[in-house]
This record gives sequence, structure tokens and C-alpha cells, in this order.
Amino acid sequence: MDYYSATLFIVFIVIFVCTAIITLLGIVGWVKIQKGFLNKLFYCLIVELIGAVIGLFYATFLAPEVEVYEIYEVWNVYGEVAFEDSNTQDSLHEIVIETQPPQEPVGSDGKFDLILVVKRQESDLDFPRLRFTHENYISKDVTLEEKWKKSSLAYKVLDMGNRRKKIVDLKLLRPKEKYDFSGKNSGTAEPAEN
Repeated sequence: MDYYSATLFIVFIVIFVCTAIITLLGIVGWVKIQKGFLNKLFYCLIVELIGAVIGLFYATFLAPEVEVYEIYEVWNVYGEVAFEDSNTQDSLHEIVIETQPPQEPVGSDGKFDLILVVKRQESDLDFPRLRFTHENYISKDVTLEEKWKKSSLAYKVLDMGNRRKKIVDLKLLRPKEKYDFSGKNSGTAEPAEN
């Protein structure tokens, strides 16, 4: 229930309770109320009771069922991606981020900024997996979680508050067969874990 609905509900409950107390005290004679006003108060109380019963009946039997655990949230995910080999001639702009449903290109400087619609199921968020792909590099899967746990991965996903995530230290590796095995790139020849 939102703030305005809750406020309206409380106002009507207070009016109902005040009307009921004044009317019942007037009927038993503890409060002196003129006969004409007492009749009007009694009719108002009857109308309020009928309205409350109709509303309760509607809410119980006729109102459509709403699955409150399926709520969607909008999250902003941004960051920067680079190649492990900084001497490459490949364009960062050719990196594609695959999400469900669309694919988003990375800027020529390696920066990206995504808007994701995330479904909340009960207490967990169902984040999509992001896959960074380039035809000359090993694809990298990035898993987003509501609360990021420390891991052995080279990249990090930081919670920046206000439904924003930042991906840092994300680098794409060339596959083994693309490296010159003269020892020049041997330190980075093995692909990292996804």
C-alpha cells in the first residue's frame, strides 16, 4: 500500500470510529444529541457499515489476485572493458555485450552504460548474465548479484547504491592459438575463469 492510500484509509477509519462512538453514546443517552441530528448520525453509521461490508466482500472474493512477489526494478550497470594485450590493433568498439533481450555495443573508449530491467522474485533479484564478446577474444561472462561476494575473478562488480552497479578491471583475453609462443605473451596465454 502506498503512502496516499494508507493515509486515505486511516482518515476513513478515524471518521468511521468517531461517527460510531458519537452515535452509540447518543443512542444510550450518555451524550445529549438532538433527535434530528441523532437520526442523521445513525443513518451515516449504517451507510458506513454497508460500505465497509461491500468493500470487504469485494476485496475478499472479487478483487483480482496480484502476485506481489513479482516486482520489476530498473538497474544501471556501467563500467569499462579493455583487452589484456594493450598493444593490440583491435577496436574496443567491436566488443558486444549480450543481454536478454538486446545486444549493446561498447564505446570506442571501452566504456559502457546499460539499463537493465530486473525481476524480483520473493526476496531475490534475478539479474541477467552479461556476456562480453569480440571475434578475436575469449568471451567473458559477468554475473551480477544483488550482494556481490568476493571471488577469485579478475574483475569486480561494485554496488554503487541507488540501483547502480559498476564493473571494474574487466579484460578480455586472446585465445591460446592467437598468441605468439616465443615467450612474448606466455604469461597471459591461459584464459581466465568465467
